[in-house]
Amino acid sequence: SSKSFSSCFEELFNLFGTGHAWRLYPEAISVLEDLAGAGWTVGICSNFDHRLPNILHQLGVMGVAKFVVLPGDCGCLKPARGIFTTALQRAGWSDQHVGPITCFHVGDSVSADVIGAVESGILPVLVDRRGKFDNTPLPPPAPPSCLVIKDLRQIMEA
Repeated sequence: SSKSFSSCFEELFNLFGTGHAWRLYPEAISVLEDLAGAGWTVGICSNFDHRLPNILHQLGVMGVAKFVVLPGDCGCLKPARGIFTTALQRAGWSDQHVGPITCFHVGDSVSADVIGAVESGILPVLVDRRGKFDNTPLPPPAPPSCLVIKDLRQIMEA
């Protein structure tokens, strides 16, 4: 019946709005702490919904991240420039200060993360844990200079 579907959907929706349904990569918190300790402003830019801040808080990310930007904050999804611009503003950057040395975006999607970052003037870092791009170049318009990593710890080595 539709009532049982509705209650099942609501239960799952609520579950996936908690940290219990998610796991971070083992190195995630330590890398975020290392980045913050090195002077980087750590923020989260995601196409997820309003439940994400609570999830991140329960997972311990909000102890390190200074802000979260979601589509509801800016009216657009990655790869649109608006979500990246909002993240830059929350990080305290103006257009004159943004560049590859001062800002980078880490994500696991070529279309949403790499392309969106490049089109916003931000250095992209692609997380490719399964090695999809080990022997294959990133599709255009991704720059050949895009850093591709398998483990977040590689950010600290770059």
